[in-house]
Amino acid sequence: MKCVIFDMDGTLINSEKCYYQVWEKLIGQAGYSLNTTFYKTILGCPTTEIEELFLAYFGADFPFKELFTAFMKTRKEYIDQVHFELTPGILRFFDLCEAQRVTCGVATSSHKDEATQLLKSIGVWNRLHFSAFGDDIKMASRILKFLIRQSNVRAFPNKT
Repeated sequence: MKCVIFDMDGTLINSEKCYYQVWEKLIGQAGYSLNTTFYKTILGCPTTEIEELFLAYFGADFPFKELFTAFMKTRKEYIDQVHFELTPGILRFFDLCEAQRVTCGVATSSHKDEATQLLKSIGVWNRLHFSAFGDDIKMASRILKFLIRQSNVRAFPNKT
């Protein structure tokens, strides 16, 4: 193994439970009900896709923009106050990767400033060799090629 690409939310950090609780509260205050089955469909999606999913699920009158603004404000407060924990075993995995000279990177749909702050606050930023953020890449189909270029690892070493 030469390279590992981590997702941030739900892989490096236990964030999804927290985010679910924020969404559940906001959606409840707006008179709707959120369930985990639907919530799992939005994980890792860019904002535009999340909006489409919410509107398809809850209907065209669903106040997505208002709730998303409130969600992002609450999320920023959580990040500023470091309310996230590393997933158990992640630091040990980084140690093993370092010992084997495995290049480690992160890919996340989160924006660069927010994600960088979070990764620094949980102590893994300096263990990453490369990164890709939601504002780096607009098209999901380009993510893998972008990450391979960022990692400086040849994806197909026996091919010329």
